[in-house]
Amino acid sequence: MSSLKKRIITALCIGSIALLIRIIIIQYYPVEALAGGDGAAFWSFAEGIINGKGFTSTIEPWLADRPPFYPYFLSFIFLVSRKSYADVYYAQSLITAISCASFFLAANKLFGYIRGIFAGIICAVLPFFLIFTKQILTEAIYPALLIFLICILILYEKNTICKFILIGLMLGVITLTRREAVLPAALIISGFMFILGKISFRQKAINFGIAIAIAGITVSPWIIRNWVVFGKPLMSSSAGVNFMVGNNPASDGSYAQPPAEWGRQLIGLGELERDKVAWNLSSSWIKENPARFFSRIPQKLKYLWGPTNSLFLDAFDLLLIPFYFFGFFYLFKKHRSWKELLIIFVPLAVCVTLIGMVYVGWWRYRESAYVGLILLATFGLPDFLVRWVEKLFPFVKNEQLA
Repeated sequence: MSSLKKRIITALCIGSIALLIRIIIIQYYPVEALAGGDGAAFWSFAEGIINGKGFTSTIEPWLADRPPFYPYFLSFIFLVSRKSYADVYYAQSLITAISCASFFLAANKLFGYIRGIFAGIICAVLPFFLIFTKQILTEAIYPALLIFLICILILYEKNTICKFILIGLMLGVITLTRREAVLPAALIISGFMFILGKISFRQKAINFGIAIAIAGITVSPWIIRNWVVFGKPLMSSSAGVNFMVGNNPASDGSYAQPPAEWGRQLIGLGELERDKVAWNLSSSWIKENPARFFSRIPQKLKYLWGPTNSLFLDAFDLLLIPFYFFGFFYLFKKHRSWKELLIIFVPLAVCVTLIGMVYVGWWRYRESAYVGLILLATFGLPDFLVRWVEKLFPFVKNEQLA
């Protein structure tokens, strides 16, 4: 069997397995809202779009609090299918199943065939990805978008204009899905272009500039719309409010309602003024109580990276820990493709951690880091296990399939 045929068949198998598992989750896993009223708000914005009222919601009055891509994604599903939760879940399942097959291709290119299969299977069965399949939240598609970006960077080797247009488009879409994603995604792109590229620095800078320009064009309609609505260009109107819920006298590391006197100062304010006052209240509190702010950081990290109190989620995390240790060991020994792994893993893990430390910690927000963690675990698949699989299944050769 040719390498290309072998790669295609394996990717199709992994994608099919991932889709089947997600369909089973949709059919039998009980729905539980993981983010309060966020799902209902996204749904309401999508209804506003489909009903011709623009990016508005009947549930909340804010016009730039939610990132726009996911509500427009929902409204597209409403157009081509029915306005039902099941149709959204199935669409999300298809997208994430394709991302699992793509992840195999990328990991195969980096680490070889056996490790590529390992990455694809982990991506297909990871509980953190599965539970969001049945949620109306950006987390349902955000990791898949990151995976698609990484696959373009790894698999698309020729430095053509189409490649950098695709990279810029994906960066823009990711930013419009999760605003905090712009930093790790941009760092991953710059790492691949500037550290791994074998062309002149001038050409690297041009290519990076093309990608950033396309990303800017992609997000520009949202920024222009907010300029028209608020009189100033902006991406979000909720940075201050999100900062406040994790940094106030009542905060314990996770979400906490601010004191009543803070809440009274926000009553009747416009959207931007509300956000500004919330930011100033928290900033002033931190300046006056720096020790309390820093004492909350360990608790924030506990909420972010600690147990979720779900056996379904936590057991799988424990299973992956030995592979993480092997991954760091192989990084120290600079095994094949260690630079690519660092370029992907470090921005995701560090940015997720820093945002959790500064804003608020919750295990939901570490979901994107699993894209890097799966690659780290894949990289850490022990060599003796790879050799054992080769002996047990002679038809499986741990070759790199370009």
